[in-house]
Amino acid sequence: MKVLMFFLMLFNAPQLFAGECISKEGGQQIVIGSITSNLSVLKTWQMEINLKKPKQDAIKRLKIGDFRLLAMATNPYYPLPKGYSKALDEKTVCLLGERFIEGLGDSLELGEWAAIADKFFAYAAIYNVTILENWEAYILKRKS
Repeated sequence: MKVLMFFLMLFNAPQLFAGECISKEGGQQIVIGSITSNLSVLKTWQMEINLKKPKQDAIKRLKIGDFRLLAMATNPYYPLPKGYSKALDEKTVCLLGERFIEGLGDSLELGEWAAIADKFFAYAAIYNVTILENWEAYILKRKS
């Protein structure tokens, strides 16, 4: 099973590994790499999610150094709860990285798909807020 999982990950390599973003500051382009390591990404692939416990899932990933936000082909791209007041800027997204979730985007279906998609969107909103509000503390813990 682990061998099959490894080959599936290889075929999805662009989505697996933390990428780089380019930021323009003071007229210069600066490459910002994600603080999430490839090892953390691989560890996350081995973990299950619990749609009823998004905060706990996010904390588990923070503890292993996976700081990525959940992203999906929806509007908004990075789900956050209604009324969440902190702005999500491009530099933060580049720094944390993203984990794109397939199957929730460009086509709408009804029935079971819609029910699961709604649960996952709510899960992602709480998960992302947990990451945004706690990642700095976990960086400090890792450095000490």
